[in-house]
Amino acid sequence: MTHPIHRVTSFEGAGPHTLRVGFDDGTTQVIDFHRFWRARSAVLYEICRCSIE
Repeated sequence: MTHPIHRVTSFEGAGPHTLRVGFDDGTTQVIDFHRFWRARSAVLYEICRCSIE
């Protein structure tokens, strides 16, 4: 089974622990990092937050 790989074209904070991510196929996804927040996603969220600023 093959799955297409799409590039991220945009992202923005969508609320506490969430990011809205836009892809090159025109779709968007809201990703909730709350379940993973205390572990590795805190670092990812900070990297994204710093990139937005």
